[in-house]
Amino acid sequence: MRGKLVTVAVFAVACFGGLLVASPAAAQWTLYEETTITGTISGSIKKGYIFKTRSGHIYEVADYVYLYEYEYSPDVTVLADGRSYRLIIEGFDEPLLCKCLNCDGAIAPSSPDSSASAETTVKAAQAALTVLGFDAGTADGRLGAQTRSAVKRFRARAGLAPTDTLDAAALRSLAIELAKKYPDNTEALSVAVYLMQASEDWPPRQPQQKRSEPRAPTAQVVESFIVSDFDGLEYGNIYKLGNGQIWEQAEAWIWVWVWVNPKVLIWNDGGVYRMKVEGIEHPVAVTRIK
Repeated sequence: MRGKLVTVAVFAVACFGGLLVASPAAAQWTLYEETTITGTISGSIKKGYIFKTRSGHIYEVADYVYLYEYEYSPDVTVLADGRSYRLIIEGFDEPLLCKCLNCDGAIAPSSPDSSASAETTVKAAQAALTVLGFDAGTADGRLGAQTRSAVKRFRARAGLAPTDTLDAAALRSLAIELAKKYPDNTEALSVAVYLMQASEDWPPRQPQQKRSEPRAPTAQVVESFIVSDFDGLEYGNIYKLGNGQIWEQAEAWIWVWVWVNPKVLIWNDGGVYRMKVEGIEHPVAVTRIK
């Protein structure tokens, strides 16, 4: 059994890499998504500046000022600690501390990390089951017949409902049993910690599509002003208003215009929301994000 443990532990370390930590308290920044910024970044990146990513997430700079040259659609790696987000943008010397405006809303992370994380958790569970004497077969990240049989036998011994479901309770029990049986084995303890952390958000949530219908504002006519940097109208631009609302331009119409905090008027035009900016005659179609 000791030889099998070492084999599985080596496999676990090879598969999980940086996901394994010494203790839950030591966990800080974790990878949230890898994507690209939409549109062009230029000028001064200060508090309140808004980035939109191709994954659909919208980030607002929390406390930073950065002078930056023209860059179109740079790659970005997003880290999260449960409260804030760090954007590591291609070409920037330092990460930007941001808050996400819609990460807990209708849009779920759309990067492949979500499915990869679920597969990694199943692999960890398979490795733990085999080490504990319940042969789960090849640790391939899939809940096949042999793995489900091992889960059912383990659940029965752990006092859980005797089903073949790998749920949060099963992951926690696996973590506890693994730590009890091998308290002095660093690799086994790392796998146990990973399983315990994974159980907090298990089963993984399925990605949802962005809502196609705009959320109705509190009034049919909105009068406010743009508080984020405004340098004109362009499809996909994000406009943050003084009343806290955030709108996205949904019409392919461009107008180059630099104005400080221009006033805006937004109204419902037969189910389509239109926004007219002070000094620009053409109202553009917009979709409310927040």
